[in-house]
Amino acid sequence: PGMGRDVSLALAREGADLVLAARTASKLGEVAAEVRAAGRRALEVPTDITRVEDCQRLVARAMAEFGRIDVLVNNAFDMGSFVRIEDATAEDFLRPLRVNLLGSLQLTREVLPVMKAQGRGSIVMISSMIVRDVLPSMGPYGASKAALLAATQGLAREIGPHGIRVNSVVPGYI
Repeated sequence: PGMGRDVSLALAREGADLVLAARTASKLGEVAAEVRAAGRRALEVPTDITRVEDCQRLVARAMAEFGRIDVLVNNAFDMGSFVRIEDATAEDFLRPLRVNLLGSLQLTREVLPVMKAQGRGSIVMISSMIVRDVLPSMGPYGASKAALLAATQGLAREIGPHGIRVNSVVPGYI
């Protein structure tokens, strides 16, 4: 928690106007106020990226407000249950997969037609060092982030020819 705020403020310092999306509306308001204090515009859109209609509404609101989408940062995450793999149920794996992989890909899918029409864009997937060093009881979370890394690599090859960069950032343990 807090990484989305930090990324948002860094982008605002570089001159970006932002569309802020998160499940918690109160957090959006706090970050939006900081972005505006930095002299940039901020649109707040409460969003659950596991819901298709939320992703569609987010993109529609972004386009209505700014007329374009240049960068998408997929930073949403769900740690899931801290459970050993040998004790994990299918639901223990599905919970983080729904947000970390499927939600990120759903939002990406909604943004792609806009970026393709623009002939450019950048998509950044926030992964985790967990893909390199899985800690005990974090196997389900690690599996979801490893799947996101693989999907990012595939997506980069598929849409790179459209002028859209797709990269993954793998922060160390914080």
